Amino acid sequence: MYKEKYLIKMANLWYNYHKMIYRFTYNTGGIMTIKYVNNLGKVTIDDSIITNIAVASVMKSYGVVGLASISAKDGIYKLLKINNMQKGVNVVRLDNGTINISISLFLKYGVRIPVVAQNIIENVKYNVEKSLKVSVSNVDIYVQGIIK
Repeated sequence: MYKEKYLIKMANLWYNYHKMIYRFTYNTGGIMTIKYVNNLGKVTIDDSIITNIAVASVMKSYGVVGLASISAKDGIYKLLKINNMQKGVNVVRLDNGTINISISLFLKYGVRIPVVAQNIIENVKYNVEKSLKVSVSNVDIYVQGIIK
């Protein structure tokens, strides 16, 4: 009897989880968030989470030295340190609910740039869509330099 009630409860939870209502809203700070609402509560996901998933996917890819960001002082791209890597990724939410991700990075000397870029695009798109159930329409890679 107890086992049957447990299984019914788990089946209801699974059903409710897959019947979530997806709402895309702005919060007061101007930063876009993703909100998942169901009868159990609300989950809010900030764009910085999307950025962190993209950074982790990029840094796992072969041939990547690091992410790049433009210097405000002289307009030259510089290699970012570990604590500032989110500055190398830009997330833009479109009106149709999908997102565009732009990534600026440095690659190792001697790697095939198109192959590495395609690998990064596939990894970032797969990881963001799998983790957050958000459709990624475009991943743009900007190679800012080659480092030996």
